[in-house]
Amino acid sequence: MPDDAAVFQKLIWNTVMIEERIKIKCSKCTAIFRERGTRLRNGHQLNCPGCNKLITIDSSSEDPNIRKALRAARDVRHALEDEAAMKRSATAKLASALVTSQPSAPSRRGHP
Repeated sequence: MPDDAAVFQKLIWNTVMIEERIKIKCSKCTAIFRERGTRLRNGHQLNCPGCNKLITIDSSSEDPNIRKALRAARDVRHALEDEAAMKRSATAKLASALVTSQPSAPSRRGHP
């Protein structure tokens, strides 16, 4: 039982933080800014904060900075999904271990 709790604590509290913000470099003014990786998907549009240019995130873009940002956003989303799945499985494993390790309730007659 203590081993399961230690494993759960290690998985939940001691995980490596994943940087969710992706660096994007504007092709017009070369300013570098950040956007959440979960928002950057194919077809997403945003404005550069430096020059206010409309940037369309597209996998078929000729700009290598856009393709690099899209690839990094995909990697971040996959890492976040993997981390969430690992936490769910650890929680389910600990919950099942707690349920099976609990002693049964004593009977009303006093007999075990």
